[in-house]
Amino acid sequence: MTVPHQPPPPDRPAPSPWAATAAKPGERVTTRLRRVVEGLPDWSPLPPGETLVRRRRDPGGL
Repeated sequence: MTVPHQPPPPDRPAPSPWAATAAKPGERVTTRLRRVVEGLPDWSPLPPGETLVRRRRDPGGL
C-alpha cells in the first residue's frame, strides 16, 4: 500500500512580546496607591502632579 505524500508543517515565527495573549481580566495591580485625606486646605493652584481634588460636601449645607 502506498502512503500519500504529506507536506511538512509550516514554519511558525518565534513568539514576540507585542503579540502575546491578553492578560486575564481582573483587578489591575499597580504601584500607585489611592489615599483619602480629610481636612486639607484649599489649594490654588493644585499641588504638583494633581489634576483632580475631590472634596466632601458639607452635610449641613447645600
